[in-house]
Amino acid sequence: MKTNDRWNPISAALAHVVVPPRSESESYALLVLLHGRGADAHDLLPLADELGRDDLLVLAPQAPYALPGPFGMGYAWYDMHDIGDPDPTTFAPSLARLREFLDAAVAGYPVDADRVFLLGFSQGAVMSLATALTDHRRLAGVVALSGYLPEAISGAEGGSAQDLPVFVGHGSADPLISVSEGRKARDVLTAAGADVTYREYSVEHRIAPDELEDIRHWLGVRLDAATSA
Repeated sequence: MKTNDRWNPISAALAHVVVPPRSESESYALLVLLHGRGADAHDLLPLADELGRDDLLVLAPQAPYALPGPFGMGYAWYDMHDIGDPDPTTFAPSLARLREFLDAAVAGYPVDADRVFLLGFSQGAVMSLATALTDHRRLAGVVALSGYLPEAISGAEGGSAQDLPVFVGHGSADPLISVSEGRKARDVLTAAGADVTYREYSVEHRIAPDELEDIRHWLGVRLDAATSA
């Protein structure tokens, strides 16, 4: 790969934006940002700077389903019947495409396969949590903000997230996805063996400033531990 081409987006199951690391290395930790319903791949990109890490390759894939709205085209990871109940005909293929994307990212970019992290908000958090419970071995950690675990995933027998670090954050005044969903995700993941950090914040359906600070610390501890291992 030519130096100038190192950070060009590769061909993958999901179109995506690349935010290159600011340090020089042969291999990097990977952070994948998963946006919420109605947004696009650019929605969470400010986090790439706000997390304050020079040693991260950040990829922001775009959800596969177009969702026209009053302010232009947005995208969704799945259709849904109700909160907690994604439409299986769109959810399952989307989850499969996310897995394919992660495989392609590890193969196509200079990243360490043992340092792959997901960070999702709302529907993106749902995708992150579902991956954590069904395919945790490909991940080093998950940050899930203002989301939920689908009933079809949390109720399935045999789900495991053994020893996987997971940060679950939720607004206590969230009118779209009740904080009870965050608590339920915490309990299911804990029962599945995950190392869960759970926090609630006095906000509605958004990322609070103190939540961002907690994420920065949580992620930093795990990145530094992986680097020194």
